[in-house]
Amino acid sequence: MKSKIQANIFNYLSVDNDPIYKEIESVTKENHVLISNDIVVRINLLGVYEVETEYEHERFEEIEGCYNFVCDTIESKMIGGCERIWRKNN
Repeated sequence: MKSKIQANIFNYLSVDNDPIYKEIESVTKENHVLISNDIVVRINLLGVYEVETEYEHERFEEIEGCYNFVCDTIESKMIGGCERIWRKNN
């Protein structure tokens, strides 16, 4: 199986400059963010990231997993893509 690699400006700048990463990073237990009109990211009372879409509700202990899931979801909707700097190569 071939892996798909998306090159974008964040390959060179760093994920810290990615607007999607910044949005996720801004989430607190008191607020949530809406990404691309149909992806809600929040932090629950236990400090776990939750990502909710029309069809899925996933939990992530770390921001990296949350970011990767959001990027995959956006990419699958053909809205755009994100760099997945934490993903291990298979």
